[in-house]
Amino acid sequence: MQDRQRLEKALEEKKKAFVETIGNLEKEVDMLKVHFNDDFMEEEANVQIELLDQLLQQNLAEMETINKNEELIGFNVTEFSKLDDITSKLAPQKNLWNMISNFKKKKTSWTKETNIFKLDPEEIDRQIKTMYTQAIKLVSEFRNEKTLKALADKQVNEIALFRKDMPLINIFCNKGFKERHWQEINEVISSTQVIVGPDYNTKLRFLIE
Repeated sequence: MQDRQRLEKALEEKKKAFVETIGNLEKEVDMLKVHFNDDFMEEEANVQIELLDQLLQQNLAEMETINKNEELIGFNVTEFSKLDDITSKLAPQKNLWNMISNFKKKKTSWTKETNIFKLDPEEIDRQIKTMYTQAIKLVSEFRNEKTLKALADKQVNEIALFRKDMPLINIFCNKGFKERHWQEINEVISSTQVIVGPDYNTKLRFLIE
């Protein structure tokens, strides 16, 4: 009997400490939108979110262990619903900052690093549409979160702005262009002092700036 009482007491103490741990984790998740309020902070934000996500997964595993011990003793299983709240708060913020980082990297690659004639306009268009749809969805999810909604709104605008350059990508990736076509295009853009054509390492940024 005393052994059972000791087990029950130990489990109750463990549950009490676990509730406190969960509460602290939720506070850290709530502070994300305070600490990270500008898209230039995406690297730091993603590192912090990844850390919190790992802690969340550890806590979910700990909950399962506690629940198994409760079943063994004959206790009612504790739901720890706050973990669901943390998950619903963290997931959309993780999606937001991942998208911000992904769009920045993709845009840099497409406009500054890759020869425009090696771009795949269909693949770029597919990815841009996916990111745009995701950004619109996040704007709706964050309708009651001023800071997060502002970040999502900015992504919508930046992605939409990039989409306006898609016709240029489609034109310069046209495999059917002949030498005379490039000559005509270079005459039109001669004032830019940029020469375009398959034999030149032309970046998209020179054509849209």
